[in-house]
Amino acid sequence: MFKTKVITAVLVSALLCSCSSEVSSNTQLESSETHSSEEVSREEKWIEDLEILSLNLTSIHRGLYNNVSEADFNTELQFIRNNISNLDDQEITIKIMKLIASIGDGHTYVMYKDFLGEKIVPVKFAWNNNKLICVNAIEMHSDMLHSQIVEINGIPVEEVFNELMSLISAENDYRRSYGALGLVRLPLVF
Repeated sequence: MFKTKVITAVLVSALLCSCSSEVSSNTQLESSETHSSEEVSREEKWIEDLEILSLNLTSIHRGLYNNVSEADFNTELQFIRNNISNLDDQEITIKIMKLIASIGDGHTYVMYKDFLGEKIVPVKFAWNNNKLICVNAIEMHSDMLHSQIVEINGIPVEEVFNELMSLISAENDYRRSYGALGLVRLPLVF
C-alpha cells in the first residue's frame, strides 16, 4: 500500500508533458488551486508541479534520503525550478527523471513513455556478454539483427548507457541497465 502511494505521488504530481495543475480525482493528492490553461504560464505550472512533487515525496516517501542527501536533492530541485524558462518540456522531464532516479527506489519513478513521446526506434536491443546486440528489428532494418552496437549517434554505447542509467529509478545497476534498454529506443532522448 505504501509503495503504491509513492508511485502515485510521483506520477500524478509531475504531470510532466501537459504541465497541468489538475490532479486526477482518483488519487489522494490535490493541488492547492486548479487553474485554466489561460490563467497560468507554463513556468508557473511547472513550479506548481515541482512543489507538489516535493511536498508529496517529503511527506510520503520513507526512504527519500537513503541514497541522496537532502541537500543534494533540494539543490537539484531548486536548479530545475530556477531554469524552467531556459529548458524545454523534454529537458525538464529528463532532469526530473534524473532527480527521482537519484532516490534509488525502483518503486518511485517517472513513466517516461508517457512524457517523452510515443515514437520509438523500430529495433530492440539486449545485453549479451556485456555487448549490446540488436535482437529484433522491422524488415527495413533487418540487416542489424544479431549485430553488436558499438555506438549511437557517434557516442560509444558505454557512454550512452551510463547517461541513460542515471535516469532510471532502481536499486541496482542491473535494473538500471535493463531500464535503459527501453530509453535507448526513444529518439528524443539523445
